Amino acid sequence: MTDQPIPPPPPQQHPDPTIPTDGKPPPDTTGFAKFFTDSAFWQKVQEFAGKIGRATLTKVMELYHVAMSPDTPMLAKAVALGSLGYFILPLDAIPDYIPVLGWTDDAAAIAAAAAALIKNITPAIKAKAVESVSKWFGPDPNAPPVPPAAPTPPAPEAPPAV
Repeated sequence: MTDQPIPPPPPQQHPDPTIPTDGKPPPDTTGFAKFFTDSAFWQKVQEFAGKIGRATLTKVMELYHVAMSPDTPMLAKAVALGSLGYFILPLDAIPDYIPVLGWTDDAAAIAAAAAALIKNITPAIKAKAVESVSKWFGPDPNAPPVPPAAPTPPAPEAPPAV
């Protein structure tokens, strides 16, 4: 038996490669944030992406990326995680299994959180959200065209070996 410390386990990999993994769990700072887990979130997204639609899923992913960003202030993380925790719960104000109406309260919670966190939803976070949503719906046909990248200049030739 050695006296060397046991190394920490490697961080879990997210199903979405655009999500940074630093091995830290999200903070539990609100009543609904305690219901947020990565596995429950991704299961809910995979199960219901088609039912909630591209626009709502984009807002959900924006909040997720805000919550996971190391640059987001703690209060903003709490708001994002609280709304995502509410999104995950199957039995909330209007249970999700009720046709048509079941998602209205979830959509309202997501929209309210996104409006409150508008300053934290940076262009980079929006781009990550769009990229994430494209995995379920494909490219957005209504998105503005992406300008072509500038051509890469040729590399300078190496001097001849002496």
